[in-house]
Amino acid sequence: MKINFFDKKYISEPSRNNAKYGIIDADNRTKKPAYTTLLHCEEWEAVVINNGTKNIQFVAVDHNIVLLKKQGRLKDDSCDGFLYTVDTNDKLCFVEIKGGDGVKNWANDAFKQLQTTLRHFNMSHKNIDYKEKVAYAANAVHPEFVTFKATRKEKFIDKTGFDLQFCYKIVF
Repeated sequence: MKINFFDKKYISEPSRNNAKYGIIDADNRTKKPAYTTLLHCEEWEAVVINNGTKNIQFVAVDHNIVLLKKQGRLKDDSCDGFLYTVDTNDKLCFVEIKGGDGVKNWANDAFKQLQTTLRHFNMSHKNIDYKEKVAYAANAVHPEFVTFKATRKEKFIDKTGFDLQFCYKIVF
């Protein structure tokens, strides 16, 4: 089923042009979507660095946009959200946030959730034209995770059209 990820009904917060702000993945038990904030920087699970003070929109995916499995009945896994430059087609980023040391196999879980979300996104937006397309697996406890196999990363790029970064800083 095709879904317009950019539909206004999925946008729950205004775009931002702040130089730096955070993304917080709301408590999973409450089933609330992730959101951006300037407050409580000690709680930020991912950080957006906006060098050019571009107008950037965040859209929550998990607990906001329902992605269904091929059979159409069960909910498919999804990443926490995506960001894009509003006024230009400079950058499009999908983000999966994993919390802390206690999450075993967090990198593999994030990889799968990003890949599944991007499969749905690409079915609906085949020829979307952004200069830079990146998928981020963010973990503030492991801010620069680099031991993921290069061949798996290359397959991700080939399959999704998005670069894959394991980093909690998302730079625009």
